Amino acid sequence: MAIRQVVLDFDGTCTLVENIQRAFLERYRALVAAEWSTEAAEQWDENVAAVRAASPVAAWMLGGAPAAPAAADPYILSGEVVALTARRLGVRAPAAAASWYFTAYHENPAPLRAELHDLIVGLVDDGCQVAFVSNSDRKKVAERITEIGLPPEIAERVQVHGNAAKFCIQELWFEKLPAEPLAARFRALPPTARSSLERPLYLRRGAYFHALAGVWEKNGTTPEETLVVGDVWEMDLAMPAQLGCRLVLVRRPDPYPPYDYELEAAADANAIVVDDLTQLGK
Repeated sequence: MAIRQVVLDFDGTCTLVENIQRAFLERYRALVAAEWSTEAAEQWDENVAAVRAASPVAAWMLGGAPAAPAAADPYILSGEVVALTARRLGVRAPAAAASWYFTAYHENPAPLRAELHDLIVGLVDDGCQVAFVSNSDRKKVAERITEIGLPPEIAERVQVHGNAAKFCIQELWFEKLPAEPLAARFRALPPTARSSLERPLYLRRGAYFHALAGVWEKNGTTPEETLVVGDVWEMDLAMPAQLGCRLVLVRRPDPYPPYDYELEAAADANAIVVDDLTQLGK
């Protein structure tokens, strides 16, 4: 079946996070020192190393269940370092921690991939629907996409779905169920998938499914006609794999390369693994 729908993750998939990861973490640490405690900041390097050593068995636990490797990227890593620091200090993580992320993130925007312009133009010209589905704020992602400089007739056909909460392991919201047969697709999902990792991969990510269902309902497309592109297997691609989508895993460069279990899962799902987005059009 031909691809009629392409769904792109944003951070890491369409941006060069490796270019800003050091500045992001240094800014985050400075905020910890200024707004929490010097003791917490002094433990920063030690706790970064501890989280990285424990990942990927150690997971991002923002939603209360394992959502992704704890050191998949600097954004996830920073939050897990704060959580570990709080546990080691025997205190609660400050409520202000969320604001530290947003401050460091917005002060250190990751460059867009240079090939993104030509990729989107080529996909739309080939008759594909293009949608971004991201955990980040919709308005902020939309603003970044304007930087690509797409022709107006192309830009108006690109959809942006933000705040997808791919990290939330949850059921569908009963008051806004997708139409059948999409809702049935979610109900048929097993709770977890097994892999070579020493913990299960959680699949039932209701908020993420709602975002994907919105794309399919709006465009009249199906999972089988959809190519999903992401850089974190567990969060971006594991559920779409079970739904019958075709998949592209964008290989994260050092210092956050993909874990062996991600590459193994991608191979098992016949996903394409690429180093950049130029390879999508081949």
